[in-house]
Amino acid sequence: MDTQVKLHMPPSGELELTTAEFELHSAVDAARVQEARDRFWVATMAVLTAAANVSKLAWGSRGSTHMAERNALRSLLSLTPGSPLYSRYVRNHFEHSDERLFEYVDQLGQRPASPQMLAHFLFATDEEAAVLPVTDVFGRWNPDTDELTFWQDKVHVGSVVVELARVAREAETQLVRTT
Repeated sequence: MDTQVKLHMPPSGELELTTAEFELHSAVDAARVQEARDRFWVATMAVLTAAANVSKLAWGSRGSTHMAERNALRSLLSLTPGSPLYSRYVRNHFEHSDERLFEYVDQLGQRPASPQMLAHFLFATDEEAAVLPVTDVFGRWNPDTDELTFWQDKVHVGSVVVELARVAREAETQLVRTT
């Protein structure tokens, strides 16, 4: 059962809050923003990890074996070098995130004071990153362009999601054909 809350507005039409009420509302809003940000990064990491796995299956790494099988898989799934899953740069940043993180912290020249500070430097929006030197932001997201940047390498998140969905549908279609 939903409970409705009625706000009584003063004649001026402006909601009057005490300082404590304002601070409480501000804290709740900040918590919501942080929760949404955390959910965004978790979801983004999951999508890009899936993309890295598909990319590695389809293209492998330098000097990798099973090239005939990889060519057949790419053909079966209609994957081309134009696919957003092709680039190794962002994939490698994710796959080797532990190494990248250590490199990043070494570049900072100091240890972050808290986990929250580390998280802020690791993943920031472009707006937050704009006030920081490029080397101080490991990853950032631009909500206007839907681009995720790791140091200087960029990927369009929406394109990756669309391509993963297409590949999943194609794989399912091929699986049905062979059974």
